[in-house]
Amino acid sequence: MNGGIMDYAFDKLTGRLIIHVDGSDSLRNRSVKYQKSFESDRWWPGSDVLFFVSDVYSPPALQEIDDLYKLFERHSVRKVAIMSRDVLAEATADTAKRIAKMYHIPLKYFTDLQEMFDWINDDIRMGHQV
Repeated sequence: MNGGIMDYAFDKLTGRLIIHVDGSDSLRNRSVKYQKSFESDRWWPGSDVLFFVSDVYSPPALQEIDDLYKLFERHSVRKVAIMSRDVLAEATADTAKRIAKMYHIPLKYFTDLQEMFDWINDDIRMGHQV
């Protein structure tokens, strides 16, 4: 945690990783944050990652998005949801979605919190996740 909103947190019941991306974060700091969160004993392989992007956002380069998906693949991320109302975050999510397909990790962008949780929980309600 930093002085403001959380850097990342875990949902105890589902193992979901929730990451806050702040526009003031450098890309290097984001990478360190992601790696640190996956090294935590609170991460459950096969869980979801939810990103909450602040109103001010500086998008990563394509290679950094690809590197992030390699990290997701190594740590068996099941789904990725991105929540924001920032147009740059939406454009980045669109690019990330194409990269995510190469790693077979579903990604979806949301501006509505309930829709995001409905999508994440969809297969859980159908009884497909342990």
